[in-house]
Amino acid sequence: MEYSAHSNVKKAMERAHAERSQALFSGLARLFRLRKSGVAKTTGIGFSRWA
Repeated sequence: MEYSAHSNVKKAMERAHAERSQALFSGLARLFRLRKSGVAKTTGIGFSRWA
């Protein structure tokens, strides 16, 4: 698909990829920040660290 796409489509695909990677990175950063601060323990959810 990438080989037959014109430049506007390629740019849009690159932009979407960058946005997805940024969203994934910020989500993971938030998850690990919450785990380090102990928020998951105080909310009463009780995740197993081996799950």
